Amino acid sequence: TMAVTSIGASLGTAVLAANAVIMQFFHIFSYFMDGFAFAGEALAGKAVGAKDRRMLDSSSLHLSLWGLGVTTLFILIYMTCGTSLSTLITDDAGTLLMVSQFQVWLWLPALCGAPAFICDGIFIGLTATRAMFVSTLLGLAGFSLAMWCLPVGGNNGLWLAFVIYLCLRGVYLMARYASASNAALVK
Repeated sequence: TMAVTSIGASLGTAVLAANAVIMQFFHIFSYFMDGFAFAGEALAGKAVGAKDRRMLDSSSLHLSLWGLGVTTLFILIYMTCGTSLSTLITDDAGTLLMVSQFQVWLWLPALCGAPAFICDGIFIGLTATRAMFVSTLLGLAGFSLAMWCLPVGGNNGLWLAFVIYLCLRGVYLMARYASASNAALVK
């Protein structure tokens, strides 16, 4: 999120102000998802400690389903009420207009970030922090490549690069779940 703020600052104060509002929506969502991550840490850790594959897979599935439900709720709220909710954060007409022009970025980062949040907790419980590190490097590479190569520029390109970062982290961690959980259960 620091990169979005830093790079967004180079796009002007109006974009910077709008991005600060949009980022608040992402932060509010992330607080809820952190709850799932904390639960994932505890449940995955308990299952690994008990060497219980069924408990681990069941906990991971239920966390994912509940996370999907909460994410869907946030997306619906952000899609339908995002612009009006922005007035709770700022009353500056120019900033509100700018936020409405970038409304897709109110909800798309939540959609793409949810798997990464949930997987982070599960992977901490699995003590598979190396996979988390690799996912972060992969996401950073995707972000950097997107900022450098994508024809979409400006603020939309910046947010698209952030969404790519989130997607790459989540996809990588989901793909590594089977091997990480197997390794954790045989330790």
